[in-house]
Amino acid sequence: MADGARTQPEYQRVYNDLWRKVSSGALPVGEKIPSTDRLCAEYGVSKPVVRKAVEALQGQHILEGHPGKGVYVRARPADLEDEHTSLAQVAAGLEGVEHRLDAMQAADNEAVAALRQEVGSLRRQVSRLDAKLIDLYGRLGQPYQREAAESDEFDGAESGKSRPLGA
Repeated sequence: MADGARTQPEYQRVYNDLWRKVSSGALPVGEKIPSTDRLCAEYGVSKPVVRKAVEALQGQHILEGHPGKGVYVRARPADLEDEHTSLAQVAAGLEGVEHRLDAMQAADNEAVAALRQEVGSLRRQVSRLDAKLIDLYGRLGQPYQREAAESDEFDGAESGKSRPLGA
């Protein structure tokens, strides 16, 4: 036994060997690993030691237990690293999309504020024009009937006819 193997906990030795076997393909994905009793005999350790090593590999999603059936190889460590990297890339992409959506919402809010400002400005202009029309009609000695003018325009639009204002 190498000096490094003597200083590490027994479960770590079993863990490292099983990890190596899965990584190398000696234990391929989908294959059932040897039973606890068989691993105990192979490594010369107790059942709790084997269980701790297997649980650690299950915690890393390398092995997967199926109650009453056994423990199977779920994935190679390298594949899990690729999967983790892919998930990290997806997460980063989603973060970028969230930032763009936030920017778009801010732009939309600014556009709505600008439109509100423009509508307010147009309303003020219409009020000023309305006041000037009232003044102009007054100078001509004619009553300005805004409601009547609006009603005439509406009636003309419904019937397809168009009448000049004040006619």
